[in-house]
Amino acid sequence: MDRSSRRRVGALVSVIAGMLVFGSAALAAPLSGTFALLGGKPSVMAQMNVQTQDGKDQIDIVQTKAGATHPIVDYTVDMTQLMHMVIVRDDFATFIHGHPEFNAQTGHFTIDVPLSPNHRYYVYADSAPAGIGQQVFRFTLEPGSAAASVPSPSITPSPAKVAAGPYTVALSETTVPANQPVALQATVTRNGQLATDLHPYLGAAAHVVFVNTSSLDYVHVHPTLPGQQMEMSGMGDMDTSGMKPEAGPKMALHVPPLPVGTYKVWVQFRGGSSLDVAPFTIDAR
Repeated sequence: MDRSSRRRVGALVSVIAGMLVFGSAALAAPLSGTFALLGGKPSVMAQMNVQTQDGKDQIDIVQTKAGATHPIVDYTVDMTQLMHMVIVRDDFATFIHGHPEFNAQTGHFTIDVPLSPNHRYYVYADSAPAGIGQQVFRFTLEPGSAAASVPSPSITPSPAKVAAGPYTVALSETTVPANQPVALQATVTRNGQLATDLHPYLGAAAHVVFVNTSSLDYVHVHPTLPGQQMEMSGMGDMDTSGMKPEAGPKMALHVPPLPVGTYKVWVQFRGGSSLDVAPFTIDAR
């Protein structure tokens, strides 16, 4: 091979190497998930790949039982979905609740998500492998340029009432006793009156996610309405197909014991034709 040919080959190798480094993020080693369900125990393992293409980030998650090599392909439907994916930005100003597409042959969950550069994102994969129950794993993503210089968020106390679209959501307390179960009351109003146009969302009156702003532990609860005796979260393999979810302006949140700390909380509900989210900050003391 002459010198000119060697130069062309060397240039081609450099281009390919650059594509491997700066092209699809899926070529990197998969990320291992950190178990994040407050009060739970890990019974499976989870890995995630991220592929960036055409300005979009595709998340791909697969889970296996401990010591196994084959992906889990059997999941229990929980609140109408096989997996709830919650994505939170590092400043806790962005909340995304999505539902990945599941491939029953490969055991992979995939979803496209919009991620901004210069921020970290915490991705929570919330699922119930059949016979195991709820498992939640957290992954940390840093799309675009490095997010190491992003300052720690300043989490300020929230008022007891916050706006969410055309609605106002009020919580009975934003400071709760730590390490003991708590029942919070949530009330949804519109134009100063109790909202009358609320609808169930994904099989529940609402979905409420708690994230500890320090440990990043995760809790996902579903409110009950006055007169209801059973909270619809944490039912595991129980068949809830015969239950008829309702939604109303007054809801009770049965919160498990929270360790001392500050929690960002999102109350997500469907009103009229819109899906709205009310963000709160709760201190457990």
